[in-house]
Amino acid sequence: MKGTRPVVLLAALLACAWTLAAEPANPEAAAFEQLFAKVLGDPAGASEAQVKQLLTQARQQGRCYAVSLAVKGHLAHNFRASPSLLRLAADNALLAGDFRTAAARYKAYLASAPNGAEASEAAGALYLLLTDFLGADDDAYQFIRAHGQKFRRAAASRKFDAWFLDQARRRRDCAGMAKALRLVLAQKLPL
Repeated sequence: MKGTRPVVLLAALLACAWTLAAEPANPEAAAFEQLFAKVLGDPAGASEAQVKQLLTQARQQGRCYAVSLAVKGHLAHNFRASPSLLRLAADNALLAGDFRTAAARYKAYLASAPNGAEASEAAGALYLLLTDFLGADDDAYQFIRAHGQKFRRAAASRKFDAWFLDQARRRRDCAGMAKALRLVLAQKLPL
């Protein structure tokens, strides 16, 4: 019996190797790995287009966490990232479970993004991150108070109106409550 264990183990290893050799190589995975190695190895030398492509492919390959680390290096070397790159990086950090990084990237995106539906959706994601995942109610309240009127186009951000009004009432912020009520009532949406 002692002699059969190594034979069984060797047969199992050979079967795995044969299966791996029989499967054709995935060219998409190989291209992803090459791009990932480029961005990770030279974060300052990678172009923004390469980083965007890497972030897009990360979802398809299920490698959001690893790519998030590579993107951190790129953004540390390139301070003037475009709003579209910041949005992709924020979405990727959210999918990777790095909520603090995602919140910081959403804030950076919203600081430079043009006002529109996409920015409003990102604001809703930021509010959700701050309130539900990070427990940073003060941060969310201050951000909505300062910038909330700008990002009210999407339902994802408008759904925090009641939360903000409740926080304003608790904080006895009459000016913030009045401003929010004026914005909510001016849209003439069903309450």
